[in-house]
Amino acid sequence: MPVDPLACRDAPPEAPRASGTAAPDPDREAIELETERFARRVCSTHPRAFTDAKATTTKEAVIRQIRITLPPHPGRPRSDSVTRAWEMERLGVEWRAIYPECISGYATLNWKERRKGMARLRNAVRARRGSRPRQARKNSTVISNNEKNDGALFAPVAPATVIG
Repeated sequence: MPVDPLACRDAPPEAPRASGTAAPDPDREAIELETERFARRVCSTHPRAFTDAKATTTKEAVIRQIRITLPPHPGRPRSDSVTRAWEMERLGVEWRAIYPECISGYATLNWKERRKGMARLRNAVRARRGSRPRQARKNSTVISNNEKNDGALFAPVAPATVIG
């Protein structure tokens, strides 16, 4: 009897439950059933992807995509105030106008609490932008001050200037 390349493996038989264990969650059973249907549909839609030598790589890619798509996503949930501050800053609004809009209770905070809130908001916006204070890159060209002056290569005497 020929093997149908469109058919995925059958699910393994259900393991017997130990006595005294709780019945499975009905939501979990529904999710498992839906996942099984999805896997069979993917196998039937893309048969060559799961029958050649790259089947394991394809399977890992599908699983990775499912993990990325399903919540919870990695990291903290985004803060609305940081998003608003980030958008205002991108539009060129000065920080003096951003603080009262994005820090709750800004007008009633004492000086120390305001400074702390301002610093936290600026840092959160900087992190959201993905920018960091400038540092020398690993693969950048470094020219010493001596090389600029007399042409000596890599003189360790003077502090270096990073070129970019």
